[in-house]
Amino acid sequence: MRNVILIIAILFCATTFSVAQTQEQLYPIEDFVGTWQYVNNDTVFTVKFVKGTSINNHVQTRMLRLHGGYALEVNGTLLDSYLDVDSIRDMQVNPSERKIYVIASTLKSYTRSLGMTFYDQRKKHFNGKGIGGGSIVMIAPNKLYWKLDEALGISLTEGCEDCPEVKPIGFSVPTNVILTKVE
Repeated sequence: MRNVILIIAILFCATTFSVAQTQEQLYPIEDFVGTWQYVNNDTVFTVKFVKGTSINNHVQTRMLRLHGGYALEVNGTLLDSYLDVDSIRDMQVNPSERKIYVIASTLKSYTRSLGMTFYDQRKKHFNGKGIGGGSIVMIAPNKLYWKLDEALGISLTEGCEDCPEVKPIGFSVPTNVILTKVE
């Protein structure tokens, strides 16, 4: 009898967990497309996402991608303006020659979060090759959670015991904010 009760309890917990997962709101990748903004006192941080395609040796990748750009204004002075974004990323072209400053990707057509690589135009992580470890999460139809994790990005890029140790250099943009869709 004790085993039957234990099995019923386990099945109940598994069912509850499964139902909770299916109730999580998922969004089509197109819902991430647009212009998003974070405003706090004298700082305005703007991110623009377009639906993107990556091509390597004339072959399109299977990942679903967003290509993005950003702008940063502080005290009324525009410090960065990289909102003109290419929708096609040719892997044969040097990253510094592309107009893509954020790449968010997923394998799912409906999702809630995407992994992200950020190309900070002032800090130039890994000599301008960008740094992974970031994410965007749709928390409401008009709200995105933007997070850059430099420690994770460094560990993802180093990834070997022989790699030279890389010191954090920070970011030139906000790293942990809620963006609101403006268009």
